[in-house]
Parts: sequence; C-alpha cells; structure tokens
Amino acid sequence: MKCLIGIGAGVLVAMQAGAAGPQVERTFGEDIAFLKKHVETVVLTAPDGKQVAVVPAYQGRVMTSSAGGEAGTSFGWLNYPAIERGILPEEKREGLDRHILVFGGEERFWLGPEGGQHAIYFPPGTTNFVFEVWKTPALIDSLPFQVTQSLQDRVVLTMLELEGRSVKEICAATGASSIAVRVRGVRVLFSEPGSTADALIGRLVRAEPPGRCVVVVSSDAEVAGAARRAGAWPVASDALLRLTARG
Repeated sequence: MKCLIGIGAGVLVAMQAGAAGPQVERTFGEDIAFLKKHVETVVLTAPDGKQVAVVPAYQGRVMTSSAGGEAGTSFGWLNYPAIERGILPEEKREGLDRHILVFGGEERFWLGPEGGQHAIYFPPGTTNFVFEVWKTPALIDSLPFQVTQSLQDRVVLTMLELEGRSVKEICAATGASSIAVRVRGVRVLFSEPGSTADALIGRLVRAEPPGRCVVVVSSDAEVAGAARRAGAWPVASDALLRLTARG
C-alpha cells in the first residue's frame, strides 16, 4: 500500500482537524522541533515557502502546516503528551490509548460506521457494542509507513506491514472435481459431499489466525454476513470483476 503527499504553490494539501482542549498557538518551527525530538518527521516545502509536516510512523499523517515558514503559525493541533509516549505495545497502553491513538494532526484516514454490527471497531462476533471493547484496527491506527521517496515538495510512503506480502487467492466451488484451474496463486477447493461451498468458505475463514487480512468475495448476503462476523472483509463479486478487468 502506497500513498503520496504533496504541497503545491498557493495551496496547502491539508485540512485542520478539530481538537478537544485548549489550542496553544505555536510557531511551525516550534512544533517541528518537538516532533523531530520524538519521531521521524518529513517537512515538505512549496516554492512560495508554505510548509507541511508529515510523520511516516503515524501512517503518513499531515501533522501541521504553515503559510509563513518556520516563523509562521502552526495550523495543526499536536497532542504533546501522546507524542511523547509514542506507540507503546498494546499490553502497555492505558486509558484512551487502549482504544485509539490520538496524536493530533490536520487529517487522518477513517472508516464508518463507528458503532453497531457493521462497524470494524469491535471484535468478530461481538453482540455488546460498548466502548469498553471498541478498538481502532491497527491497519488504520498504528501500523507505520516507510519513506520510499522524498523530494522537497512530495513524499511517497509504503505501509511496512503490507509491503512484500504475498496474496493467496482461494476459490471454493461445488461440482465435479474434473474442473481444471491452472492459474498461479489460485487454489480450487471442493466441498465435501453433503456440504456446501458456503460452509467451506466459513471453515476457511475461521481457520485463519487472528489479525490476518482475509477477503471473501461473494454477492450472497448470508455468506458476506458470516464472513464479516468471522473477522473477514466481504467484497461483492462485481467489485472483483471490475478490478480484474483493469488488467
């Protein structure tokens, strides 16, 4: 997974995020000095002097920006105590950090809904949708990015946990075993007599270790619902067809 963040003349590629608590006005230089003391920080500079600060460890988040260089006002809100703590192992996190890492910044990637049976913020199979068990997935919260290219006005980032991973595609089917599929990376499995492909898909998903990204492609609402409850990501068949049609 890669992303590119850039800054252009006259336009700051950032959005100011609301923050709880009092806003302490600091210069861009002061915030940058603090960030660099605790975490790798990439500063992008436009030809007209506008600047943006990006932190790869926070998934390439734009933490703050300035229209007046280092001496200008820092537009972002930084959660200084959280940044000082850093990203601790899950077993050592306390308070809000057990649910979400709030470092501040001017933007972050987010998915909804945040609550209910369709949210990705509860453990698979949960029926008690309360904050005590609510947790932001590491994929959009704590997995770091790595800088793969950095220029004065842009930076390209790669998610470390996904870089270099192989993708295993599994096709579950019923019918005669004479079906021949010879596509590298594709494995065809047949359900046992008296069972269904739907049941086979369910067993495959449940057999995967916790934390592994599993995608189930099906337009069957029952199969998709079972996959979601088991911790997998259901995707409609037409979405896969559109993806493969791109070549």
